[in-house]
Amino acid sequence: MFEKISLCFDSNGCPNRCRHCWIGHKSNEIIEKEKIIEIVKGFTKYANRIEVYSWIREPDYSDNYKEQWELDNELSVNSKPQRFELLSFYRLVRDKEYINWLKKFDIKKYQLTLFGKEETTDYYVGRKGAYKEILEATNILLNNGLLPRWQMFIYKNNLDEIDYILSLIESMNLKERCLKNGGEFEFFIHTGSCDGENRNNYDQWIEKSDIKKIPKQYFIGNLIEEKILFESLLENKETAKLNNNNPIFYIDNEFNVYPNFSDMSEHWKLGNLNIDSIENIIQVYSENMSPAQYLRNNIPLSELVSISGDSKSNKLFTENDYIDYLVNSYFINMYMNRKDKKI
Repeated sequence: MFEKISLCFDSNGCPNRCRHCWIGHKSNEIIEKEKIIEIVKGFTKYANRIEVYSWIREPDYSDNYKEQWELDNELSVNSKPQRFELLSFYRLVRDKEYINWLKKFDIKKYQLTLFGKEETTDYYVGRKGAYKEILEATNILLNNGLLPRWQMFIYKNNLDEIDYILSLIESMNLKERCLKNGGEFEFFIHTGSCDGENRNNYDQWIEKSDIKKIPKQYFIGNLIEEKILFESLLENKETAKLNNNNPIFYIDNEFNVYPNFSDMSEHWKLGNLNIDSIENIIQVYSENMSPAQYLRNNIPLSELVSISGDSKSNKLFTENDYIDYLVNSYFINMYMNRKDKKI
């Protein structure tokens, strides 16, 4: 019996195809209400509390977002789903009721993501017009007494666009406008994790020599060169059990179930609700039986980094993100080179 299980359904998908998305891209299909109710009911005997979320990739994307929020609350057991500092900017610029609905929650600040100029932002969001919508969403928030927070994912190919974002902050008077709304404007720059779609940007991953181009006051993350992490982990015999007493399960529109440790790849899959019993899926999670969990639980970091790491790379990672990158790289290389082999 778990203390809490969070069930997150990809019930409508996402309007974007972001090239930095750590979850990965999935088709936009609808999961019917009746199916969600059935699945949640099946999980209730495995936890004291259940939290239900009708989204994974983008909150409130569905036209019936209000009803879905009500359903999430109704289906949750001994708990209530949380609202985060996240929104659908796609909906915000199209649905005049949405901003008033957001204002009923006790959330003052919402996060928006830019990558640089219009062409660069549209490229990384994967949808033409996204840049203009993000700026419009920023203004809608400010005009309604709320605060925008901007983040910028940084790569080699957009390093030179940091100054553009900083000048945009000035030209839009974001600091002054946020103060009028009772708060401070926040802006930060980071790399994100190198999994899901973002691992396809590995060739553009920043290196130590690039740090001087990033203003220190905005850059977050304790980043270390890959070659240094390689040498450190080469001496590390640690393994790890990747489970806990408050699991978060992602359920896609084909009813595959994944833990929220990394992207929704085959090697993280716990099972499929159309084929496997919930009891079996719980067992796979609890006993670290998915291929990725099994690998991390049984193969020391020293062996993993020797297989998947690069001892000469200057690319920058946090240690935890690098370990996740190594795990995913192991399986991607296996799929490419030894498709018939299992660990």
